[in-house]
Amino acid sequence: MLILGVDTSSPATSLAVLCNQEVLATYHEAHEHPPSDAVFGLLEELLSSHGFALADIDLFATCAGPGSFTGLRIGLSMMKTFAMALNQPVIGIDAVTIMAVRALATKPDLSGAFSVVVQGFKESTFLGRFQNVSGRPVLQGSLEVAEGADELATWCADTPRIFVDPNLKTPVAGASMITNHDSAAICLARHAYRLAEIDEIPQFNEVQPLYLRAFNVGRKAKKPEDLR
Repeated sequence: MLILGVDTSSPATSLAVLCNQEVLATYHEAHEHPPSDAVFGLLEELLSSHGFALADIDLFATCAGPGSFTGLRIGLSMMKTFAMALNQPVIGIDAVTIMAVRALATKPDLSGAFSVVVQGFKESTFLGRFQNVSGRPVLQGSLEVAEGADELATWCADTPRIFVDPNLKTPVAGASMITNHDSAAICLARHAYRLAEIDEIPQFNEVQPLYLRAFNVGRKAKKPEDLR
């Protein structure tokens, strides 16, 4: 199975083509702002340079959020359009689960419950509790957001085995740093493959952008990242 993973949720654009779990082609580059429609050209170049065409892809995977307002919509719209045109499945995976995939890669022998803290915009953090099920992170309950250090400390107080985003601004006592540096697109594609293996592919209309913070309605955003 060929899987295309695309992440446009942050200033680091990442693309990857995998055959099952094996990485065949990848692109990753950090930018000052989340990607624009330039991602279409980047994807075309990546595919053609490795001898692939969109018609070869069996499964499309993208980040569903939280993340850049514009970036998420570009990624989701692009991948859903490809999936619809080619009559192939598409999976949207949240950014915290992507980091949980990295956490399990950091500590492959981890069993049972664990939690992940991901840096959001400014002082916000995105939080998730997971269970390791046969090497696959399964979200327990709903994703949460903490606004500031106090809310984060409260959430972490009764949370076992915490793994934190390497970019986390607020230290978390006793937490383990995630050291796996696979791009988001690679993690997306690998997790999507695992979901396809167990027939957990969502309906097309269920793949929607996910936001955990209220929008700053009524004022002009200073940066694209202000809307996440």
